[in-house]
Amino acid sequence: KMSMFRLFRSPLPLSSLRCLSMFHSSASVFSNNPLGETVLYADHHIPKRRHTDFDGIVVSDKMQKSIVVAVTRFRLNNKYNKRQRYTKKFMAHDEDEVCEIGDKVRITMSRPISKRKAFKYLMTLEKVKKI
Repeated sequence: KMSMFRLFRSPLPLSSLRCLSMFHSSASVFSNNPLGETVLYADHHIPKRRHTDFDGIVVSDKMQKSIVVAVTRFRLNNKYNKRQRYTKKFMAHDEDEVCEIGDKVRITMSRPISKRKAFKYLMTLEKVKKI
């Protein structure tokens, strides 16, 4: 079951949305705002994915300020007219080290940060369930 509220970067001030977390205990807390504010959004207000953004699953968080995200995409096979699924792993910069293995995250293209790292962590779409 997905939570009703999510936390993303937002131009809105924290004070305008702080009251949401008082009434909804299921609100998730994720912080990656450049202004250092934590903001909650309802599920139906999740920003659309741009062509430079990818959604994927975190498969490794063992490095400092870096994560590896497996992004699954589809391409059309013209001969058989079927969709072919393929997965590619990208390294992304996670400044606050908030991601854990299994989280569903959104990463975006950026300038090269290191030899293999040219993506930045943008937001968490779904946290992994702790058992």
